[in-house]
Amino acid sequence: MTALPPILLGYPNAWIYQASEFGFERVAYEDTDHYQVTRNFLTRREMMLEVLLKPD
Repeated sequence: MTALPPILLGYPNAWIYQASEFGFERVAYEDTDHYQVTRNFLTRREMMLEVLLKPD
């Protein structure tokens, strides 16, 4: 995952669709996984690193 998708998804007035078990549904920018993961990493870096680097 890169930083590029949240930037592209944030294009003004963009319609964002995600695939789910119910088919394609329109979602808000802030509800996308890309946005949430990027936001969580930037605001909770230590916690995210613990989760990402935790041994299986």
